[in-house]
Amino acid sequence: MAKTDRDGDADETAISAGTQRLDKWLWYARVLKTRTQAAGLVTDGKVRINRQKADKPAQLVRRGDVLTISLYSRVRILEVVNADRVLSRLAGTLRSPGRFRQRVLPSPVR
Repeated sequence: MAKTDRDGDADETAISAGTQRLDKWLWYARVLKTRTQAAGLVTDGKVRINRQKADKPAQLVRRGDVLTISLYSRVRILEVVNADRVLSRLAGTLRSPGRFRQRVLPSPVR
C-alpha cells in the first residue's frame, strides 16, 4: 500500500508499478482536458471505482478497475486497461486514449 502524506495524498515514490492516481488517469485517458477538472469531478462525488465512491483525486486505480463517471448529463462506464506510470510519462499530444481505457457498456441511444 502506498504511503500517504499528512493531507492523505499518495506519496509518488511509494506508488507501485501498474497503478496511477485517479485524477492523472482521467486526464491521460482524455476523459477530461485538465487534471484540475478531473480532481474537481472526483471531489464532487461524480466518480466511482468498482462501485465505491472515490473520495480523493489521489486514490489509486489499477488495471481491471471499472470507473463509473457522471459527466455532462451522461454516465460513462470505463475499464482501466493500463495504469502503468512508465507509459503515462510518454503521453503527449499524440497519446492514444485507447492505450488506457475501454468502454464497458455502450452509450445509451438518444
